[in-house]
Amino acid sequence: MASSSVSQRRVTLACHDLWKLYGPDPRRAMNAVLSHGNDRERQRAALDPLIRRQMQDEFIRLQKMLRKTIVFVTHDVQEAFRLADRIAIMRDGAIVQMGTPAEIALSPANDYIAEFLRDIPTLRAIKAADVMQPLSDTGRPARTVPATELVEAILPMVLDDASPIGVLDAAGALAGQITAGRIAELARRGRA
Repeated sequence: MASSSVSQRRVTLACHDLWKLYGPDPRRAMNAVLSHGNDRERQRAALDPLIRRQMQDEFIRLQKMLRKTIVFVTHDVQEAFRLADRIAIMRDGAIVQMGTPAEIALSPANDYIAEFLRDIPTLRAIKAADVMQPLSDTGRPARTVPATELVEAILPMVLDDASPIGVLDAAGALAGQITAGRIAELARRGRA
């Protein structure tokens, strides 16, 4: 409990610092913190990785609670993959590819997009629902994960036991499965 209150205090202090720097304009503050503005903005809004992740978690929580569309601009592709339902990657003012993080990670439109994503591990960018397969006739898998689970988090389960892993939808119903073969196929694509 103590670490939770310390974390909450750190987030609160970071928010107060942002208020001092940017005033009451939440767009300016969030843009500075989450989109890595210019060098001056970056210096003023520098946050340690823990606070940054907590603020991203809070952003995700608020977006789910408010159920509003949010257009978010960032130059950090890992941040985009973490926060976005849909991503548009631009070059020279034009959209080069638009889609879900999984669509972009699994099928880059061209060499520019592939190079842009070079440092993003595929298994960290896609969720169980993105790569699940239909259930086999062999029965219900003994292990399950939520559809929103990153494939990277499922990897240790597959290494421990190669049997299929069930994928649960938002209502908790079995929607499909992931096999060791499917994860190996993704890993062979190069950016596991």
